[in-house]
Amino acid sequence: MIDNSHHLSQLSENLLGNGDESEEDVISKIRNMADKYDIRSEDIKNLSIAALIARMQLAATGADKGFLSNLLNFAKGLGIEGKKLS
Repeated sequence: MIDNSHHLSQLSENLLGNGDESEEDVISKIRNMADKYDIRSEDIKNLSIAALIARMQLAATGADKGFLSNLLNFAKGLGIEGKKLS
């Protein structure tokens, strides 16, 4: 199914990467941002996806804020913003 859909392929590449080590996938970017803003796994253990993004937005600056806003809208669009991380 993914091979036949341009949109699903783009989504897959954005979330998982496309094999190009020079590009950062969304999951890696979120991990790096959590490290950057000193958010540890114990801190987010029982947070929802939306709560984690909101917590990072409080500390974020510049382009990170825009990325996190888009990420929250994406999570809402998928209906997963209320899911717990643990």
